[in-house]
Order: sequence, then C-alpha cells, then structure tokens
Amino acid sequence: MNMDIDLQNIPVESIALRTNLNIDILRLDAIHPEISGNKYFKLINNIKEATEAGYQQIVTLGGAFSNHLHATSYLCSQLGLQSIGIIRGQKVFNPTLIDCSKWGMKFGFTDYFNWVNLNYKQLKENIAAQYPEAFFIPMGGDNLQGVEGFSLLKNYLAPYDVIICSVGTGTTLAGIRKYTKDHQTIIGIQSVKDAKVKANVAFKSGSNNFMLLDNHTFGGFAKFDNNLVDFMRFIFLTFQLKLDFVYTAKSMYALYVGDLDACIKPSDKVLFIHTGGLQGNRGAEAMNEIFKL
Repeated sequence: MNMDIDLQNIPVESIALRTNLNIDILRLDAIHPEISGNKYFKLINNIKEATEAGYQQIVTLGGAFSNHLHATSYLCSQLGLQSIGIIRGQKVFNPTLIDCSKWGMKFGFTDYFNWVNLNYKQLKENIAAQYPEAFFIPMGGDNLQGVEGFSLLKNYLAPYDVIICSVGTGTTLAGIRKYTKDHQTIIGIQSVKDAKVKANVAFKSGSNNFMLLDNHTFGGFAKFDNNLVDFMRFIFLTFQLKLDFVYTAKSMYALYVGDLDACIKPSDKVLFIHTGGLQGNRGAEAMNEIFKL
C-alpha cells in the first residue's frame, strides 16, 4: 500500500534533554500530515488483511478525539474503503470528527455507561451484529496484526540500548519488544493506570522483558495540569518539538525528571519514540497557547 510514506527516511532528531542526558527521537509524528505517528503501523496489516479478504468496509471504535479514528478514516479514504467509527460518548461534532467525516467515515455513538459495562467480547459481538459486512479493527489497532506492523521499524530500533515509548493499550510497546533483542531495555510510560496492560504486552510480544511506569499519568487518560502544560511549552520553545498532552508529553516528562535514570548508563544510546497524536491536542484549549495554533 503506497501512502507516500517514506519508511526509509523517517527523521531521527538528537537533543540534549538534560545535562548528561542525550537522546535520539524517532519522529513518527513527521511521517505524514494526516497519518501521524504510530497509527499507520498498527493499521497497515489490519487493512491489508481486510482488503485481501474482500472487505469494502472497516469498522472500529474510539473516543471523540481519537487518533486511531482519525488515521483509520484517512487511510480508508485513500484506499477506497468505507470506514465506520463507533464513538464512545454522546453525539458530538468536533475538529477530529469533522476530519473523519470529510474522509467519509460514518458514525455510531454508544453511551459511556454501556461501553465500560460491556466486556470486550460483548462489545465486539454487538458491533459485528450491527455491521455484518464490515471488517472489525479493535480500538487502537490492539491486536496481533497491529503489533506486527512495527516490524517496519526494526532497522531504526536496532542500534539502541534503551528505547522509550508512550503506552495506551500497549500495542506499540509490544511491537517494539517483539522486534528488538533481549539485551535492549524497553520502557513504556503509561498514560493511564491499567493493570491489564502488562499482560497484554507480554502476550502480544511473547516476552516479559520490558518495563512499565505509571507514576506520571497526571490524573488519568487525557488529564493534565499546569506542570505538564509548562513542560510542553519548555520542550517546544527549547527544541521546537511539539508533544501531545495525552501520550508523548507524559512519557518525555518521566524521562526528563529522572524516573528512568537508574535504567540508563552513561554509555547507553537512548531512543525516544514520538508516537504522534498531535491532532488530539485540539481536545484541550490550553494547547493553543503553547503552539500558537
């Protein structure tokens, strides 16, 4: 699938995050203006499987500012597929969903109570019954096909001793662990406390050799405070690097304040994976001032 994404030349930017802490940043946020970040890698094998099986519709789910829905709708529009997004919450129309609609996504809405009180199997069965002609992709591309997409980054990961990334469902972390060697230290920074993530990553990567930290969630998923806003402003002004408040700002903050110092030797080559998600900043008014949007 040619989406004008040059996987051979993804930018890698070196910065001195702190005195004596130099890191490289794999700029997945820069691979494409609309399919920014890790979403392409989680979607590509899912959509390939769907098209090879003859499906013309893709159905998936996410929140109202979901990066996953945003990327899915664009990718489907470019490949001539119909996309359907099941949105958690009441019916809304925001910049993310306006984009999705522009790219042809049709919406269904389910209230938050039903979402959290149905187990995943029931939720999937309900969606399959409602959209029997559609190929189902889990929220965030969280399946083995999503993990396997990170094989495309193997060459970028290989030179590093320590690799750090943000964690939501854990799919990206599982993909990184699966396509790196055991001597490499793989660290995931969770955006929300979720005890199920560790087992999910271990199962999908086939390894327990990774670390998870959940002490900088800033109150939970998509939550933030003035400290995080100030940190994002500092990173932007110092390095001209935009972070998103849901994922990458929290993981870089954990690295900046020294939470990972015990895991990093002075001689280690450190890679921070910028997983994108910048369009999601439109969900918080405080982000406008930081980036002069």
